[in-house]
Amino acid sequence: TQVSRAARDADLFVYMGHGNGWPSPYPPFQTETKNGLGLNAYEGAPSGTHRYHGERYVEGLRLSKDAVVLLVGLCYSSGNAEPGMSIPSRAVARERVDNYGAGFLRAGARAVFSDGFSDSSYLLDDLFHSDRSMRSIFWSSWRATDMDASTFRSEQTPGMAGILDPQPDGDYYHSFIGDPDFRASEWRGGSEPADEEPPRDEEGPGDGDEGPEEDPGDPVVDRRRATGHLNLRNGPGTSHRIIGWVLRGTKILVLETKEHGTSDWLRVRLPSGEKGWVWSGLVSGR
Repeated sequence: TQVSRAARDADLFVYMGHGNGWPSPYPPFQTETKNGLGLNAYEGAPSGTHRYHGERYVEGLRLSKDAVVLLVGLCYSSGNAEPGMSIPSRAVARERVDNYGAGFLRAGARAVFSDGFSDSSYLLDDLFHSDRSMRSIFWSSWRATDMDASTFRSEQTPGMAGILDPQPDGDYYHSFIGDPDFRASEWRGGSEPADEEPPRDEEGPGDGDEGPEEDPGDPVVDRRRATGHLNLRNGPGTSHRIIGWVLRGTKILVLETKEHGTSDWLRVRLPSGEKGWVWSGLVSGR
């Protein structure tokens, strides 16, 4: 098929589409349709006519050794369910992530990132322009919350590990399975990053306190929490460019307060280390 030809020897495999994983409400488990790709029969076919090609198909894709896989917008792959279904338990989410990544890892991949819905440009930026580990790249995502994150050893792929980073409401839309210590420079074949950033700390569950750490060079005014989803801007006011997002429940450090029009705007630092401005109307005390 077109997909298998395009995937052969691919160093980076990106799939944005339908997902059919396990555990799910549709037994029994089998590898013919589960934990794989939902593909249209031909280019331009209606999306409702897609057919699932499962783990059995995925493990035969022959990706490049140590490939990186990015799954965006799928049901099940990040531990989530389907729209309208209840939020799964951590145990079920862990099993879904482990199962969905197994076929890709057997196909040659060394890292599988899964974002339920988001801008995943963070991954491409760091793969090509940093020497960060996959773990650190995972935590650089704007979707990362590190509020109730956990790690686990893969049962499907010995030697690999997973990361679950649930959202403030408890749902699972950001996960990883593979080798968390695999570095971007190794993926590029040992080449130097095109525009290497200054090294940043490896972030993740258990590596810090309840929120972002203070920086002596940037004094903290207060510690707050987002009470709704917010745009992160490069200046105070809605006329400034959106550079990221802050999810409801995220703990933030307030670095500066500035009045703009009839509203107060806060310059903040997120758990990922990213800085920017947010509207104060959806930010509360600790």
